[in-house]
Amino acid sequence: MEEKISGKVVDIRYTSFDGEYTVATLRLGDKSEVVVTGPIAAVDIGDNIEITGEYVTHRIYGEQFKVNSFIPLKPDDEQGIYEFLASGVIEGIGEKFARRIMQVFGDKTLDIIEKTPERLLEIEGIGSKKLDKIITSYNEKMMLKNIIIQLAKYDLSTSLSIKIYNAYNENTLKILSNNPYRLCDDIKGIGFKKADEIAKKMGVALDSTERKIQAIIYSLTQSTYEGHTYTTFFKLKSDMKELIDFDDEDEILSISYDLYAKKQIIIDGIEKDDMKIFLYRYALAETTVASKLIELATYQDKKIDEKKLDELIQEQIKYSNIDFSQEQIKSVKMAVNNNILIITGGPGTGKTTTLSFIIEIFERIGKKVKLCAPTGKASKRMAQATNKDASTIHRLLEMNYSSDDMQEHFLKNEDEPIKADVIIVDETSMVDILLMQSLLLAIKNGTHLILVGDKDQLPSVGAGNVLKDIINCEIIPCIKLNKIFRQAMKSHIIVNAHRINEGKMPLTNDKDNDFFIMNRNDKNSIEKLIVELITQRLPKYYDITPKDIQIITPMKKREIGTQNLNKLLQEALNPKDPVKNEYKTQFKIYRENDRVIHIKNNYEKQWISDKEEGSGVFNGDTGTIESVNLREKFLTVNFDDGKKATYDFDELDELEHSFALTVHKSQGSEYPCVILPIHSVAPMLMTRKILYTAITRAKKLLIIISSNSNIKKMVDNIYEEERNSTLMQKLKMFKDYKMLD
Repeated sequence: MEEKISGKVVDIRYTSFDGEYTVATLRLGDKSEVVVTGPIAAVDIGDNIEITGEYVTHRIYGEQFKVNSFIPLKPDDEQGIYEFLASGVIEGIGEKFARRIMQVFGDKTLDIIEKTPERLLEIEGIGSKKLDKIITSYNEKMMLKNIIIQLAKYDLSTSLSIKIYNAYNENTLKILSNNPYRLCDDIKGIGFKKADEIAKKMGVALDSTERKIQAIIYSLTQSTYEGHTYTTFFKLKSDMKELIDFDDEDEILSISYDLYAKKQIIIDGIEKDDMKIFLYRYALAETTVASKLIELATYQDKKIDEKKLDELIQEQIKYSNIDFSQEQIKSVKMAVNNNILIITGGPGTGKTTTLSFIIEIFERIGKKVKLCAPTGKASKRMAQATNKDASTIHRLLEMNYSSDDMQEHFLKNEDEPIKADVIIVDETSMVDILLMQSLLLAIKNGTHLILVGDKDQLPSVGAGNVLKDIINCEIIPCIKLNKIFRQAMKSHIIVNAHRINEGKMPLTNDKDNDFFIMNRNDKNSIEKLIVELITQRLPKYYDITPKDIQIITPMKKREIGTQNLNKLLQEALNPKDPVKNEYKTQFKIYRENDRVIHIKNNYEKQWISDKEEGSGVFNGDTGTIESVNLREKFLTVNFDDGKKATYDFDELDELEHSFALTVHKSQGSEYPCVILPIHSVAPMLMTRKILYTAITRAKKLLIIISSNSNIKKMVDNIYEEERNSTLMQKLKMFKDYKMLD
């Protein structure tokens, strides 16, 4: 239960580097002491503070008071003022000068320092230089504390108050009073809704233009989170009505055109019915991607002699002793003869074998080949499958991060392109429009670009539908591999993936099968079966260890979503143990040996590996908690790709458990065994594409726990939410204007 306590700070045991987490000892009015932990920035020994929070019991350190917020209090008696000054907090004042000052000014001392500090010259030993030092030090110490007091009125947490202060310093209150909506642009972690709450409490007019501007930007930003590169005018109007109860079309249009003039947004279309409204960077990204694809595709380069190419292909076939299909041989020729090629196909159609074939031919021609994929896991799979080095796209582009504008930047770009003759991108369906823009800008004319992916997989998490749009424009050369190879035909996982993609029910439960459906219809029996499969049946009968098994579910919430399943599986697979450290938050327990996934791009996160060190941990990176340091308040994650990174306890919003993953989070990965429970799924997730993507994550064994009726609903449901994108239209525009034959 939340309560307030107040007292004097008598010891500071630990403060994090950013000042957002402190462990201190507080002496209460009855002289008892309590350990307080949390965001109590800028406190010093001797400070009087009032804290709001709750008492908790730490399993090692005992009773503590967990801080939610605090307010600095001035010392309220002469003894308190003396102790504050004598503590050395104020540069230039120690015990000796504290005693002299108190003898002259008594309980008026702090008022003197704040309002008429020149009177300190009356104290023997304080001259003008020492006075300047005292004034500067006192103001610096008190500024953040005063700002925290002021911002507490607007229900801002101490950690957010610190971020705001770090951005604006002594101008914090002035900037907020003039325009609190600046927080949306300047402070990571504050969006429109939070800034709007602050503005209302500060008395900012509800009809202010700045409020309407930020509501428009917020609406467009939210649209990109839903996968769209633009929104329509009337969707924007609807959002404005919901956000700020404002729907005046003429004024919305007028403000939008002002933002257009400032290059913050792009407006495509004249009539409201046809109008498309983009954030500037997304409109630019689509235009850049379209133009660069055309530029690369039309570049005139010297081609290899057809006869020589045929000879190389036949030599490679003989050397590899593989019976390549005509589709695969055609793919190789198209890759060599075109500057850009898209290779698509479902599981078992030989995409990996074809890639290896293409790489060998290019290397025999003398070309330098670079391989990449959107995620660490996908690039690792690519490297294992081809026996060649592969990296993430971010790493290929030599990603850097600027703390000034909180944006990613790439050292490889138009001015410093990637040094390669051939670039092959796997899992291209996962590449969003912004990443594709950065990649294409770093590819020089004459470089061969090969995009590989399964167009029937889920689209990227980020905005755009890049692979699908490029294929559907029918301009860029594309080949689809359709033949399922004989070896792949033995796998019911592969056969059934194709059946489901064709709208047919899967074949199941044959002897020695790798594809099973186990009928369960209620939460308890599904949970019991999952635990039984992981801990008993599969290890016993299939020699599969729990670490080779991945639970995948369509959803995050509801009964059989990742949130509930991760708690269940943590208890089953990594239960509480006296020898394992753990850290408990309000909703989760982070325990040594837990499986976790990093859920938001953090370009500044430092990591080390056996070979190197660097920065950048990305959405989708998975690993295991190696250690939990309760004294220093951090934990260490050993990621699957060999990186090792530490997380302060106040950074744990970037980590979630990964015993169970959503289908979206699993995309780009493969697992020896997948268990797929389907129960009480939201209608929008009961689709063929979700089922197909989930099934194709399994390499050796797949178990679906569901009723046949639920599976049939998903197989029959071809619904796919359309994403607003103009990439295909822009590509076709080049064709219409005969810029591409």
